[in-house]
Amino acid sequence: MTLSPKYIVVFWLFLALLLFVFPDFYLQAHGIAKLLFEGYSYGKLMAFLLWEIFFFAIIAFAPKLKFKHKFDPLQALGLAIFVGFIFGVVLQLGVNSMMDVSQHGYLGILTSFNGTETWEASHLGHIHLGKVAIAPFAELGLLNGAVDNGIPVFQMLPFASLFSVVFILIALAIAAFAFLEIQEKKISTHGKIILSVAVFASIVTIIDGGVFTQVGKIATGLIVLYWATEYMKGKTKFVAQLIFPLGAVLFIQTIFELFANYQTLWSTEPFVVLILSFFVIAYESIKELLKKRDNIEWGKLIVSLIFIYFLWQHLDSYLIDYSVGSYPSMGDEMSLFIYGIPQTATDSDVISGLSKYGAVSKFERWSWTARADLTVTNPTATNVMAEEMKEKLKPDSYFYILRLWEAQTIWVIDPTGNDALEKLDSEFVKVTKIKDIGGKRKIGVRTKMDPIWTSLYLLDYLKMIGRDEPLVLVTDWFE
Repeated sequence: MTLSPKYIVVFWLFLALLLFVFPDFYLQAHGIAKLLFEGYSYGKLMAFLLWEIFFFAIIAFAPKLKFKHKFDPLQALGLAIFVGFIFGVVLQLGVNSMMDVSQHGYLGILTSFNGTETWEASHLGHIHLGKVAIAPFAELGLLNGAVDNGIPVFQMLPFASLFSVVFILIALAIAAFAFLEIQEKKISTHGKIILSVAVFASIVTIIDGGVFTQVGKIATGLIVLYWATEYMKGKTKFVAQLIFPLGAVLFIQTIFELFANYQTLWSTEPFVVLILSFFVIAYESIKELLKKRDNIEWGKLIVSLIFIYFLWQHLDSYLIDYSVGSYPSMGDEMSLFIYGIPQTATDSDVISGLSKYGAVSKFERWSWTARADLTVTNPTATNVMAEEMKEKLKPDSYFYILRLWEAQTIWVIDPTGNDALEKLDSEFVKVTKIKDIGGKRKIGVRTKMDPIWTSLYLLDYLKMIGRDEPLVLVTDWFE
């Protein structure tokens, strides 16, 4: 039985309605979206739902196109995704060379747009240069301040308008080839759903992340899973659905680890792709059993359900963290990073909001960001803290609260050569080393923040002391 695309549209509309009616369900859905597509904002969840509604509405209601061509839509789709992935990596390598950033370094850029602070951090592990594609829409007023709008990258990148057009054309080509694939071929209902999610993940990857990210690897795994589901037949199909998607993910991770010296082999992506593969196999087995076909389907179904259970147990902790954030215990000493604080909010406003959850022992704020240490007296998950504090602070952009853990040394380079950071006096970022390496002054700072949040915090410090925008810093794990 093939389910009509009209009913799939109704399903996605119903799901969107649930998100608005039930806030707790909204948090859970955001956790699943973050597991698949990454990101702290709720924008990707909304974009995903709009994409699914749009995708299946076109399939359901648009007339069949009679488009003469000599190419296979799936091959064209795969090529467009490959070109988009490679283009992002090459562009990042070019910018790294231009800015003298190492393969594992982070480039942070901060500026203001329409009175709101906005920033990006781009590196091979999470390429943000593709966001030049959405910057023109922000300049036209089509994106509000709560959307990560790509303006800092657009202002910094040479030929940004040209690159914006290239990224947009690649995204449109991917969407067009996906629609051709479904219009011209007899695709199963679950195959259409796999393809729609894979295409959305691929476009997200190209605009916001790159092939080496969590979403990039999952997108690749889903495209391979779609191919194995729709094009493989017989006994080899079961093996192909399991081995090929997982192999694609591990291949990309291995390339990244060798190239950029990152350790990510046991992150979530292999488990996400595996559980999705087993869901598809279980669904197909149930369909076959309802038709009273080969009893071997019972074995595939039982194996799939067992693996789904154990994989879900592994991913459950990630889903909880992605949904509600870190949940402390009574008396815990928490180190927090807060960003998205509106200019209208005073330090007292922020401290007062945090005091609802514990005794604040240290607090330091630089413009849009702040660091705080507190002893927990009212255990509350960090995402819930953020949602409750939004009601009081009323930010006009992002507002997040993240829990920090162990201190480490982060290396910082100010490309302008200014020595302001060498004189830094901070409770939370301690200058421990200053070295001249390759004609550059490298500053080693001891902090609980990773290179991304260290970059934002220090960029805000430079803004606070009056440095001209756009501001640029390079941070790195390695000396």
